[in-house]
Amino acid sequence: MTERSDRYGKWVSEDDAGWVLVEPSQEFLGEQEASTAKAAAREAAVEAERAAERAKAAAQEVTARLTVLDKLDTLPEVTVAEVAPLFDPWRQPQGAHDAYPEGAIVRHHGTLWRSTTADNVWQPGEAGWHRYGASPDDGPQPWVQPSGAADAYPAGAQVTHNGDTWTSDLDGNVWEPGVYGWTAT
Repeated sequence: MTERSDRYGKWVSEDDAGWVLVEPSQEFLGEQEASTAKAAAREAAVEAERAAERAKAAAQEVTARLTVLDKLDTLPEVTVAEVAPLFDPWRQPQGAHDAYPEGAIVRHHGTLWRSTTADNVWQPGEAGWHRYGASPDDGPQPWVQPSGAADAYPAGAQVTHNGDTWTSDLDGNVWEPGVYGWTAT
């Protein structure tokens, strides 16, 4: 068995053809640690850059959402359809634990809806939601069951229901057209 030493440490060989490092030098170990630390630092820098890019994209999305939210009540239906992809799609809640809070905004069938009631488990267009983007020029919108005073129909409001157009006779009307408080026009 032959032994030799160099700056990497102590080496041994049985046939002088294949050498095995059996005792690394402190200098070699220090170089290995430094190389490993440099690689880890490079990897951490790349991950930090990726995280910064994700944070910037998230901030831009939040800014876009807030800008849209600030003007949502005045946007025409065409514009609402264009910004709808910024918002999460509506998903059927399984119960009170994942119901939509009052004020939540969701995308459903290409338009945006705002929850008008707490613990909202209804589908947009059924009850408890305000549809964004409908303008008076679009004509009467389909009747949606109000969840209470917050989204009740004012006197003079026009809706469509069961193939007819109806005008509300009452302020704060929560009744179904044809049952009470509406006149067919």
